[in-house]
Amino acid sequence: MGIAPDPLYFNYRLTKEVAALGEKVGNVEDLVLKCKRHGEKPNLISASSYDGQLDKIAEIIKNRALTNVGILLPFNTDDKGEWSVEYVKDYLKKKGVTCEFKYNANQDTEMDLDFHSSNPKIMTWWCAKGLQFKDVFIPGCDKNTDKQAALYVAMTRCSERLYLGYTSTLSSLFPEKNNAVYNNNEEIEII
Repeated sequence: MGIAPDPLYFNYRLTKEVAALGEKVGNVEDLVLKCKRHGEKPNLISASSYDGQLDKIAEIIKNRALTNVGILLPFNTDDKGEWSVEYVKDYLKKKGVTCEFKYNANQDTEMDLDFHSSNPKIMTWWCAKGLQFKDVFIPGCDKNTDKQAALYVAMTRCSERLYLGYTSTLSSLFPEKNNAVYNNNEEIEII
């Protein structure tokens, strides 16, 4: 037909503040320039253990009454350890948090997702591709990963707020925790 599509130049999902971190982690240029909205800078959740990060995530979701939440992990099953959808789902359910999930186990998909509910959704970084949540939590950001592209995908799933959990120091993929790209409140205020 001879008609060329117009390229998409603008990003209406991400805030400029999350895009600034996305540029650094994903080695992407001009993402901030393409974003049209401002918002909250990414938040850091520091805890003495991985389970402590999950406790703080549950507390933030409850106390802020967050209703459109993605908790994103790199792995499916707990044979990969605590950094998996299965581990986080089981941990939060033991703590009384009603959540929904999707993961692959032994070639089978385990899924309990209802995108019309206000329950937190737990899934892998790649599984979240194409989805959007107002609030995204990524625990375990102190661990190094060879899945930098998938981490970038996970970080850019939020439309409002991004929360990154870590224990002692952030992974080398991230800027130092005192960098201006983060909401540098000493501690996330639990209301």
